[in-house]
Amino acid sequence: MDWVAFDLETTGLPRWSRPVEVGARRFFADGHVEDFSMLVNPGIRVPSEVTRIHGITDAMVHDAPDVVDAFDRFFAFVEGAALVAHNAAFDASILAGNAERLEYPLPALPVYDSVRIARRLLPHLWSYRLVSLVRALGIEHERFHRAHEDAVLVGRLMRRLLQIGSPELADFPSCAFGRLSTLDGFLERPILRRQRIDAVAAP
Repeated sequence: MDWVAFDLETTGLPRWSRPVEVGARRFFADGHVEDFSMLVNPGIRVPSEVTRIHGITDAMVHDAPDVVDAFDRFFAFVEGAALVAHNAAFDASILAGNAERLEYPLPALPVYDSVRIARRLLPHLWSYRLVSLVRALGIEHERFHRAHEDAVLVGRLMRRLLQIGSPELADFPSCAFGRLSTLDGFLERPILRRQRIDAVAAP
């Protein structure tokens, strides 16, 4: 089974914020890789305090594809693969929250969290942020907080973790170790149920 390291940049930290950039790297069973990167028009303003983190402005996304178009392209790219993200619950919840808002059907792809895997395999580290892990393991890097660059780093991190040779990862990406859920399963997470209740209760 192929696997895809991916990352989102968004309009904010809440899980119901919207994507402004999607980046991914697909690792095929035969060893070759393919990349995916696109800016996304979220349909709302990008807050200036968030722009200071990832550098993505309203002007940059003004003519970009909308969220539905971005989802169509992204899910075509990841079709049939397992998904891996750093702190994957956040990224998966962003996808699920927007899918629910747009009534967009999500595929039942397995979702793995590289943070969980790193904590189990490298229990001695003081920080499990992506930047900390990349530096601690001597992984080549350039910048952080852009979707494609971070997705590439998640892919390099996972390859390094797989090299450790843990029996728990022997069948990755078909193992249970580090797996959170299937992507469509995030639609039923409490944060999204809370949103539905709030929406019904709103005047």
